[in-house]
Amino acid sequence: MNISLRITIILFCLGLCIEVFGQGGPPMLTDDPGTVNKGHLEINTGIASEHSSSDSFYEFPFIDVNYGVSKRQHLNFEIPLVSRYMKDIGKQIGIGKLGIGTKFRFFDQDKIGIDISTHPALFFGLSKSAINRGIVEEGTELFIPIELQKRFNKNIFGVEVGRLMNSRNNGTWTYGMLYAREFNTRMNAAFEITGDSNPELNATTLFLNIGARLSMIKSFTLLVSGGKSIVLPENTEKVYLAYLALQIAL
Repeated sequence: MNISLRITIILFCLGLCIEVFGQGGPPMLTDDPGTVNKGHLEINTGIASEHSSSDSFYEFPFIDVNYGVSKRQHLNFEIPLVSRYMKDIGKQIGIGKLGIGTKFRFFDQDKIGIDISTHPALFFGLSKSAINRGIVEEGTELFIPIELQKRFNKNIFGVEVGRLMNSRNNGTWTYGMLYAREFNTRMNAAFEITGDSNPELNATTLFLNIGARLSMIKSFTLLVSGGKSIVLPENTEKVYLAYLALQIAL
C-alpha cells in the first residue's frame, strides 16, 4: 500500500444531483467510520499520483470495491496498475499490491456521541518483477487503523491513527486529522493533515490535503483531492499528490 495521492485541482461539473454528505474516506486519506449499506456495492476507480523532482508515481487505473455485509461492516478489495517515472531511468509499469480488508464500526454517534471503527487490511505483492524493479515495495503488509468521527450539523471532525506492519521492514505509524463541511445537497469539501512516521517517531512526513465530493446523476459521485508535503525528513524532496476518481454506488 502506498500512502500517497493528491495536487490541488479546481472542480466544475454540471448535472442532476442527489444529496451528498461531508465525510472522510475517498478522496481524503483520513478514513471515516462509515460503512457501505448491507447488500450494496461502492466502487471507486480513477487515478492517484505522487510527484517529486526526480520521481513520479501513478496508480491508474486503481479499483477499490466495497461490499456491505451488515449494517456496520463492509468488505474491501483494491488493486492498482502502477506506473513509475524515474529520472535517468524512464518508465516502469507493473501490478500493484492486492489489498483485502474489512471495516467494522463498533460505536455509533447516536448511541455514545461519536462514531468509532477499525479497518484492518492485508496487502500482497502479486508481481515479483514489479517488486524487483522497485515499482512496488517488497513485503506483505498488515494495516490496522482506528477511526473516530464527530458530526455537528453540517460539520464533521475526524481522526485516524494506524499501524502499518511490513514483513520486510519495521513499518510505519500513520495518522490524520480532518475537517469536512457540507455546503449544499450537491457538494462537500474537506481538508486534512495526514502523514506517517517510522516506529522510532524520528522521521516524519506530513501532507496538507484538500478535497471535494460532487454528486452528479444518481449513483455517481466525482471525487477529487490535491495536496503537498509540509513536513519531510531531512534531505527529502518535496512531494505533490493528486487524486481523481468516480464513485459508483450500486
